[in-house]
Parts: sequence; structure tokens; C-alpha cells
Amino acid sequence: MVSKEQKEKNLIAFQQTLAAMAGNFPGKIELRATYSLDSITPENSKWYFSIKCPKCKNVTPIVPDASNGKRGNPFSGTGKISVECFYCSNHLLASAAEISTFQWSSP
Repeated sequence: MVSKEQKEKNLIAFQQTLAAMAGNFPGKIELRATYSLDSITPENSKWYFSIKCPKCKNVTPIVPDASNGKRGNPFSGTGKISVECFYCSNHLLASAAEISTFQWSSP
């Protein structure tokens, strides 16, 4: 079990990596492990890399998408993202192919 503190650190590192690569890295970002991330509180009208929850069918934001949806899904590889659903707190474990980009609007 990954601690909340470690999930927070993982989220910050993941966000910093994506921000540094935004616009400068045209290739795919390979996920090679399972990344347990802390949940975020999304802001209205901003873009996020997201996962659809199979339980409640809502889209959960993972991390901000600095390309504002223009890049699409930049992830590949056999790794996964682990995060709690924003709506129902269900544990989500998504492959690179299951990640999409989504513009947030208030529920």
C-alpha cells in the first residue's frame, strides 16, 4: 500500500515531468511501472489527462494537460496509473491506452 504522502510526491514528480516535456517532446511517454498518484481537484475549463471510472462511468482527472488537448494521449508502454475516482473514490488502475485528454467542466 502506497502512503498518501508518497502519492503526493509521485503526483508532483509526474506533473513536473509532463510540464517539462510539454511542447518539446513529440514522442510518446513510456509508462514502465505502476504510478500511484494522489487525487487532484480540477479547475473548470482546464484540460487534464483522465481515466474513465468503470464503476460510476465518470471521468477522473489525473494530471493537467499543458497542451490543452492538442497532443492527445502521449502515453504508451505496459505501465499503469493508480488513482482514486474523483466522484466515487473507487480505486482506478489504468493502462496507457485507457488515458485520454479531457476538458473539465464543473459537475
